[in-house]
Amino acid sequence: MFGALSIVSGIACYDIYVFYAGPLVLAALLCCLYALGICFYRGHRNKALLFTFAMFLFNCASLWTALTNGTGSFGNTNMMHLITNVNAQGTAAVFVSVFVILFTEMARRCFDVSWMYLTVFLGSFALVCFAKGPAAAIVVCSFAVTMLFVLFRKPRWSRALTALAGVLAVFLVVYLVIFSSGTNTSVHFGFKTLEASAPRQWLRAWMGDSAAAGAVCMVLGAVLHAFCMQPFQFPLYLKGLCRDIRGLLRLPAERLLANGIVAGGFLAYFLFWHPSYSQLYFVLIAIMFMNLLAVDQVTTVRTRAGKAFCTLCGAVGLATSAVLVINFTGSGMRQLARNLDIIPKYPYVSTASAGDEAAMKWLQSNTPQDAVFATNRIHSMANASDGISSLYTAMSGRQAYMEGYTYAVTNMGVSEAVVAQKQAVNTALFDASTAPEEVLRLCAENGIDYLVCSKQYPGDTSQLSGLVVVYENADVTIYAAD
Repeated sequence: MFGALSIVSGIACYDIYVFYAGPLVLAALLCCLYALGICFYRGHRNKALLFTFAMFLFNCASLWTALTNGTGSFGNTNMMHLITNVNAQGTAAVFVSVFVILFTEMARRCFDVSWMYLTVFLGSFALVCFAKGPAAAIVVCSFAVTMLFVLFRKPRWSRALTALAGVLAVFLVVYLVIFSSGTNTSVHFGFKTLEASAPRQWLRAWMGDSAAAGAVCMVLGAVLHAFCMQPFQFPLYLKGLCRDIRGLLRLPAERLLANGIVAGGFLAYFLFWHPSYSQLYFVLIAIMFMNLLAVDQVTTVRTRAGKAFCTLCGAVGLATSAVLVINFTGSGMRQLARNLDIIPKYPYVSTASAGDEAAMKWLQSNTPQDAVFATNRIHSMANASDGISSLYTAMSGRQAYMEGYTYAVTNMGVSEAVVAQKQAVNTALFDASTAPEEVLRLCAENGIDYLVCSKQYPGDTSQLSGLVVVYENADVTIYAAD
């Protein structure tokens, strides 16, 4: 999407993503959440508004503990992801909203819709798949179960069966064909998420180490953790869930879908783990629909005790959100003050500097589109070894031999052996013990056209004496390998 905007507007894709995409996606998200609320609540504007802003305003029960790290104790980073994760969770929430709106309207018409409507519906799900895989997986599972109920309600069979088969086909094509190399390579079954949760550890310390206590702690810990993640929404959701279960066979299709997403999202979050904690995206989509279902129950709380409890839980969620806003705003203001030289710059080991940008602009303007470069800047910081950096690739629009590699292993199915081989080559290129002739040989064998040496990162240059310096500034030196 950002690439298409870049082509149409002539603005660099990097600039669109870094500077313009955030406000654009956030505006689209607010509109889509409100539209989803209007559809789900059948035109009730107050509920739609409450749902839209509950996604941001009612956070977890971390309170002041979220001040220092901006996340808190219970892993609810929903607000932060919606605002900052524009290439994944933000866009996924937009497309999921569109998908559910189209499904809701279609189900209410007993699937008596045009083929064009159905095509748009399937297209919206394809966008969900490309936006965020974990969200798409939870949605497709809930949709399949929901359709089993719907098919017994005598819908228009041709459209209903096409919708079911189409959604399943889109999901399978995207993840078994287009993204086939990374499918099922990084998400693992296990209880690591639950074992690390604070509520489970509290219960374990209180109940002891017996096997029976451990099983009870797992179940109660999951429930307590879900409550602590959404203290205002969780009790309201449970209230509505009890009523939905009693009327399960007559439950509207959109409520079946929403309940399935909540249940599936939380179960997947607790039952699977990912090396980069991407199981979080299972629960973020569940949180979205827990909010949707919880808001519908606000007006049904009538007892004084119930209202007092909901008010207390809401106040806790609001207080945590306020703490998070202080954290976000404070960190942003500090960065702005440093950039304006109002306060001293923090002594980071390395930064993304103006010199980095200038060097990459040169690389973009003076090299062929298919040029390949190797760099010693392959980690997020000069003192890190996390394999998370795509800065030069993003800024230059040129292919790195190996820049960031962690997500290539955990998300794209690249084998550890391939990464180890590339690491060995990359390390040798920036190692003084490598002979200049060997540097040239390695570049030729691996199709490397340029070496980009960041002066902020570890790496020698004496072995590059046989290469020509084609660009240099205070932070970066670029060598031509031919």
